[in-house]
Amino acid sequence: MGKARHAGGLVAAFGRCRRGSITVEGAMVATLLGVLLLGVIDFGLAFRRQSELANAVRAGTQYALVRRPQQGDVEPIRDAVYQTAPFAEGTPGTGLEIEFYCECPDGGASECAAAGGVALCPGGVERHSFLRVRLSENYGLLLAYPSVGTDIGLAAEGTVRLN
Repeated sequence: MGKARHAGGLVAAFGRCRRGSITVEGAMVATLLGVLLLGVIDFGLAFRRQSELANAVRAGTQYALVRRPQQGDVEPIRDAVYQTAPFAEGTPGTGLEIEFYCECPDGGASECAAAGGVALCPGGVERHSFLRVRLSENYGLLLAYPSVGTDIGLAAEGTVRLN
């Protein structure tokens, strides 16, 4: 019984002791700040990746402006995008869509090709041709975050008028 009373006294003395409390509080704050810093770094890397996707799309649209697609062939534009993209072609979780389409000045749809020459809109107005490039990726985060998960979808899109 004497040992139990002595052990109870040690626990009570430990509860009253304030020595080292600043160390414990500092460790708790450092842990919290470390987790916050990791989140800032993680989302900062995701933001950088988004910028890289936008740069790759910009490279594709600029290439299309300099070397317009012939007969709707977008393979050279696809190559220009993948030369700038932060990942290789065919990487799982990524996608590239390139669409060549035409519209009339009033916004109505138009065929891009016509028998014997230039496709015209009603009233004899020449149609406008456009190229849309969309690059997407499922970006894996370092940690799982509540209501975000471990992956976030990143995408960049650009559209240019070719004529």
